[in-house]
Amino acid sequence: MQPPAQVGFSAKRFYGNRDTDDGEVRELVQRYLCRDCQAVRELATPDATAIRDMATKLAKSIATDLEARFSQAARGKGKGKGNNPLKAYAKTALPWTGYSKPTNTRSKVDTNPSVLDAEYIVPCYESLLLFVAHHVKAFVIQQAKAGHINPANCRLILPVTDENMETVHINGVDDSKDLVRTMCGMFPLDCTVSSQTAPVHLLVANPEITTSQDGFEEAVLCLTKETKAFYFMQHNRRFTWGLTVCRRNIRAYVFGNNGAWSSHDMDVASTSGCQEFISLLVNWSLCYVDRLGFDPSIRYAFDNDSSRPYFEIDVHEKTASTGEVSSCTYFSGRCVGVAAASLTGRHARYFGASDSFEKMRDPTVMIKDVWMPITSRDHSGGTGDERSICDALHAVFGSDSEIGDKFPQSVSTGPVYLCRGDKFIEDMTATAFEGLLIITFVE
Repeated sequence: MQPPAQVGFSAKRFYGNRDTDDGEVRELVQRYLCRDCQAVRELATPDATAIRDMATKLAKSIATDLEARFSQAARGKGKGKGNNPLKAYAKTALPWTGYSKPTNTRSKVDTNPSVLDAEYIVPCYESLLLFVAHHVKAFVIQQAKAGHINPANCRLILPVTDENMETVHINGVDDSKDLVRTMCGMFPLDCTVSSQTAPVHLLVANPEITTSQDGFEEAVLCLTKETKAFYFMQHNRRFTWGLTVCRRNIRAYVFGNNGAWSSHDMDVASTSGCQEFISLLVNWSLCYVDRLGFDPSIRYAFDNDSSRPYFEIDVHEKTASTGEVSSCTYFSGRCVGVAAASLTGRHARYFGASDSFEKMRDPTVMIKDVWMPITSRDHSGGTGDERSICDALHAVFGSDSEIGDKFPQSVSTGPVYLCRGDKFIEDMTATAFEGLLIITFVE
């Protein structure tokens, strides 16, 4: 049994939940990881046209401002008076991004030997995240006042504090600093733009920072392995994001229940690559949470009276006679069963729940988190229809007084829906991954 109290732990707790066979992980990466997929970055693109256009313009504006501040810092100008965080972030990230003196242009040559140290890259990378977050916060506040954006659908992507950073020595070399594990999380707009201590349920992705080819391959394996920890610790997680930072090349990854994909290299030492990474961060900040891999139907909350965490679970169903989708919110004091400890396949989570907040500690229904398979055609009683399976088991065992309660009758029928913005969409793999090539691990 896994009570949701774990949401109060810091990201350090995350690292204790990655006990996975290395051979299994290596085989998955070698056989099934689809590399250089343009659709990976596109997966985070906001759905609404207006927000998507805003994100595009904002990313370009941030990249332009960053280039200008790099140029000023390289020339030793722009010192001024007062505390300007944007200036400080740009100055910190300057050597890592390849901006060099005296030409004030991006250089492919590593002129600073310390950039070969993965631990040196960490504050540079974090400064870039903070630079973007600072702009995002100001932009969203301005647009919200004008009524152009709903701040409740936005967030800041911030680095997690150094206490959760972990250095991994490759090939048993104790003095090497080939791979540094860190984290980034999502935080509300009223949060201070700085490194934060993130409770587990706010973690978005775990960047793996390295400077060697051996370290890069190890980073990919670590990302794959730690997908299991995301699934286990975050009860509303559907798929996970990851990042590898190899010297100045950044790759984004998506790990799903039946596929794994990586983007092409985003070279922060080039103007275009840096803008691509900034665009990804902006999209993560403005997209709906299901684009980040979370199930918006399952939300973490905290009881103000007892400070105990609980879940709010929305159940959306279509009425057969009218075709309308009805919604009901249940309250759950804990997730009573977690079978989400594998890297692939469907993950089963069971919540004891009640339609009354006051009675959620005394549940009256059991809610099973169901994610339909590939497309809507699989809802019609096929091998992938979990409701048909449940009903068939109930028909066989339901009358048995000793084991019948283990096979309850399915109350809900028809496709499962989730709410994306103001629209209800069928909840299935094709909906989640859209343009990504579906690579099936398990039938």
